[in-house]
Amino acid sequence: MTKIAITLSLSLLLALGACGKKPAAAEAAAPVESAKPAETPTPDDPGAAASAEPEKAAPPKELKGCDKTLHDFDEALSAAKYECKKDADCSCFPGQLSKIPGNDCGGVVDKPTGKKLDALVKDAKKNGCGTMAQCEPWTCEPICEEGRCQRGPRAKKK
Repeated sequence: MTKIAITLSLSLLLALGACGKKPAAAEAAAPVESAKPAETPTPDDPGAAASAEPEKAAPPKELKGCDKTLHDFDEALSAAKYECKKDADCSCFPGQLSKIPGNDCGGVVDKPTGKKLDALVKDAKKNGCGTMAQCEPWTCEPICEEGRCQRGPRAKKK
């Protein structure tokens, strides 16, 4: 009796398992058909080359307001040199204005870049712009170490 029950249970499981599946041959055939390489146009056929090119996306809309300010802030940071000869050659910038990882919570740049960023900081504050990055508080103590602007303070010598 138990052998019959086990046999029926196994038969039922196999039948249920097969109900929702496609035959393996049909599954394997579909990807093979879709994987055919696209025909490449010959250089002698200019019409085919033009139709084979992907469509160009519409140009991005012009940035305005906070989007433009934050974009310009990141552009200025990306162009920063971070070069210095003394501590006074460096400047701090606040957090929550950059989307660049590592700069999202503020940092230190070279003085010329700092001046560009200061104008953008004023604009951002006036318009209530920001990235909402969650940042630890830090003190602005820019230092020049080995010709690069960095966060201070200097490590005390032992």
